[in-house]
Order: sequence, then structure tokens, then C-alpha cells
Amino acid sequence: MTQLLPGQPYEMISIERIEWLISESLRLGYPWEHWWLVGGEPTTHPELLEICEMISRYRDLRGPDRFAVGLATNGHGDHTQRVLARLRRAYPHMKILNSAKSGPINHNFVAVCLAPIDKTPPTRYIGCGVSWRCGIALNYKGFYPCAVAAAIDRIFDIGKYITQMEDITTESMAELWQVYCALCGYHGEVRYCDDRTLVSPTWAKAIRAKNLNVERIEVIED
Repeated sequence: MTQLLPGQPYEMISIERIEWLISESLRLGYPWEHWWLVGGEPTTHPELLEICEMISRYRDLRGPDRFAVGLATNGHGDHTQRVLARLRRAYPHMKILNSAKSGPINHNFVAVCLAPIDKTPPTRYIGCGVSWRCGIALNYKGFYPCAVAAAIDRIFDIGKYITQMEDITTESMAELWQVYCALCGYHGEVRYCDDRTLVSPTWAKAIRAKNLNVERIEVIED
């Protein structure tokens, strides 16, 4: 979704944010099973190596058999390749999920900008494979039911998220599903983008309201 609204420096997760996450996790004994560093493109973060070191120390405290660390990257560009090489040397335990992007076009990406509310009556959402398998997301604002929900909030400025770790419950996440799943193309008939971004009318309205980048956008009415 960064092709619509490129990330800004203030949106990057900070060292202080990671320190808070680790401190609260230890205080509450939160049973995380894994953390994934995602983006945008996480290898562009100027403090990525410091963040990885902090998380690795937390992994040692939690126990390597109880907690895993991973990073999702598009693998595109010389800088990214250099950073990945450093990470592999320094943190061999880190899982690298590399989509091996070969150019500026995202091939076979789910068209998340197709809001199901534009096609079907409102329903009670129960999440999807993204939230079930990948889990909740944290950015500079707070916790979301998944990383896609956090991306949706960047476009729509909904402002619904959880700020305190002790408030993360099945019930609180289920309520956030009702907000974000209604706007997410992972629900209903899943379609894929190639050299264009498919958007439904609700998304088109939000994009126009924010005067976002509209190159290679196709509005889907059906």
C-alpha cells in the first residue's frame, strides 16, 4: 500500500518503541510465539540492526525454543541485499521471508483495496488467514488485528487501535475486525493485482480525499 502513500520517517518504529514492547512483554509475561519485522521494506530502517539485536536479547530471555524472529522483505536492490547478508551473518536464527521482487511492479499481490462492504451487506467478520496465521501488528500508533489493518488505517485515518498490551484480548481484536475487515480485499472474492492497483469505490473516495498517488489505479465497480 506504500505505492499509494509512501511511508514517512515519523512512521518508522523507534528504538524506544521496541524497548517498551520488550519491557511490557516481560512485565506481563506475554506469551508471544514469534515476531516478524515487516514494512514497507524493513531493510530501509536506519536502526534495523540495533532493533534486531534488542529482539535477539529478548529471544534469549524467552528461550529460543519458545520464541522465533523473522523478517519479511521484497529482496529488491543492492542495499537490501547488503542488509540481508549482514542479518544472516549476525542472526542466523532469524527467518528471512524473501518475495524476491525483481522490479517496481508487485506481481500476484492480493488486491486489498477492494472493500467487501462495496459488494455485500454488512456481516460479522471473524478475521482471515492473515490475522489467524500472522497475528496482531504493532506500529508507532499501537496494536492492530493484523498488519493489513494498520496499512488500511494509514489511508482511511480511522484511528482504531489498542495502545496498552494488557488490553489485547480476543474480544478487543474481534471488535477491530469489524472495522478493518469491512475494508479489506482478503474478504469475499479475493482478486490479485499486477501492474495496476485495483480499488473499490470506497477506496477510490478515500484516495481522492487524501490526494494520493493514483498512477496505475483501476476502480472496480462490480
